[in-house]
Amino acid sequence: MKLILENDAGEPVAEIQDAEQYDLSTVRGRAMLIDEIILALGQADRRQVLELIRSTKHAEHPDAED
Repeated sequence: MKLILENDAGEPVAEIQDAEQYDLSTVRGRAMLIDEIILALGQADRRQVLELIRSTKHAEHPDAED
């Protein structure tokens, strides 16, 4: 089973593979799953910021290369 995290527009931004590996009956298992979710959201935010920087760079300098 995998969890798909979506942004406000409903677009998938991150996913967590093998969610069934976390033992949700224990505090440790729940904490590990929350850590995975936070990490995935951080990576999604990073990608979004990088895309914003790239689009701003291209708007300011259309002839620039990545």
